[in-house]
Amino acid sequence: MVQNQYPQATHEVSMARLKAFDPDEALERAMELFWRDGYDGTSLSALLEHMGISRQSLYDTFGDKRSLYLAALDRYEGAFTELVGRHLGGGDAGVLALVAFGQSFLATLIHPDERGVCMMAAAAIDLGHRDDAVAARVKAHFAGLEAALTATLANAQHRGEVEPSIEPAGAARMLVAVLCGLGAMRRAGAGRTALRRTIEGAIGALVRPPSLAS
Repeated sequence: MVQNQYPQATHEVSMARLKAFDPDEALERAMELFWRDGYDGTSLSALLEHMGISRQSLYDTFGDKRSLYLAALDRYEGAFTELVGRHLGGGDAGVLALVAFGQSFLATLIHPDERGVCMMAAAAIDLGHRDDAVAARVKAHFAGLEAALTATLANAQHRGEVEPSIEPAGAARMLVAVLCGLGAMRRAGAGRTALRRTIEGAIGALVRPPSLAS
């Protein structure tokens, strides 16, 4: 009986070490750093310090730096999909929903950590041309956003809020380009007002004058 106590105690210590950090919280911290500094600009030592874990814990839980980055992109995508669904997922989403989505999107760019750019847009520039897994995630991200914007614009057009001559899919691609451009503007020093006016101007260009007047 005495001999069996020591393996049990060792096992309990090992389990305590495994649970010494919250993997979900650590991944959130990794996403924050990757989002702010990019993949190449984020060192392994900076990751370990920001996540508050050891090198071995990172390898045991997430794999290498690239695997951690892909997991961070997936986490970002999950949050972004929720944001899109909250504003553009309803069957009655129209111009007001587009404006609300634009404002919420801006809030992710203007942040105390100075992220300043869509994480997927940054990933496309940093790794999209040399990493197939990143490229696939970027492609799916923008395809999903474009589809949601297209559906919302088509619905708004059906309700008479958008000019009849507007082609929803083409307008959606334009809005995606504007949203990506906001990140570049932010990193170049543009403030909240300039960014807000940019996205509202892009949406306003699609709206029928009677709706604007109301």
